[in-house]
Amino acid sequence: DDSSLSAQRSLGGVRLDPAAWPAQDWWKAYHDSQLDALVDEALAGNPGLAIADARAREAIAQAGIVDAARKPSLSGTASVAGAKIPTTLLPEPLGGHFGIAKYGILDFGWDFDIWGGKRAAWQAALGNARAAQVESQAARLTLSAEVVGAYAALADAYAQRDLANAELQRAQAFGKLTAQRVRAGIDSKFQQTQIDAEIADAQAQLAAAENGVRSSGIALAVLLGRGPDRALDIARPKPLPVNAIAL
Repeated sequence: DDSSLSAQRSLGGVRLDPAAWPAQDWWKAYHDSQLDALVDEALAGNPGLAIADARAREAIAQAGIVDAARKPSLSGTASVAGAKIPTTLLPEPLGGHFGIAKYGILDFGWDFDIWGGKRAAWQAALGNARAAQVESQAARLTLSAEVVGAYAALADAYAQRDLANAELQRAQAFGKLTAQRVRAGIDSKFQQTQIDAEIADAQAQLAAAENGVRSSGIALAVLLGRGPDRALDIARPKPLPVNAIAL
């Protein structure tokens, strides 16, 4: 029973690079200043990330409290007091003179963890702290990936609009030529009807592509935590380079 996952033939012609753990600013490998600014804006204004970061800080603090409770503690206090006892209370030499009293207290405490309960509590708190840190980083990684994906989708929407516009121009140019041929008696009205239908279809495709650009821009603005007007200030993205597959 071979349960291994084989991919030698499927990836035989693909150059593979060693995969590294995603860096916190992994999107900067695309060298796109506008993309960098958009991701930073999304990370700065997302309330989910703020909650995740707060949980991480709380868990780390709790782990520190639990760790401190299982270790020895040493505390000390000191004070100085002065008093003059009247002779009506005590005769000389004690009465009638000003005296200074110095006090010092040193307190040492260590609750022996015989059964390992405190260590187990510390390990559990430390595990929670690390889990909270992972949750916070995962939230950042997820949001940044969504922003980069939406950015790439916006670039693709612009490319689709270019194709639709080019197709409309081709259909319109061919329509003019067909109209001239019909007037010259070379083509029939049937060819004119066909090209008119192609022009109408190309116009519909261009309208859909324009709507795709607007929708993609709004989707990106939503990830930034902003309204649809924010999409109007986003310049057309440059196509992102295709990175090598990393496993």
